[in-house]
Amino acid sequence: MKELRVQKGYTQQQLATNAEIALSTLRKIETATVVESGYMAAAITAHTMPV
Repeated sequence: MKELRVQKGYTQQQLATNAEIALSTLRKIETATVVESGYMAAAITAHTMPV
């Protein structure tokens, strides 16, 4: 997810705000501290970073 976020020019804060999730949750997802579900990743991506 980090690669796509950076490619689209979003900061972690911008993506977390747009996805309506806590910044700490996004950081955990990006550092693999928590395992993101495919559904969560798809929802965040679709909601915040349209292709």
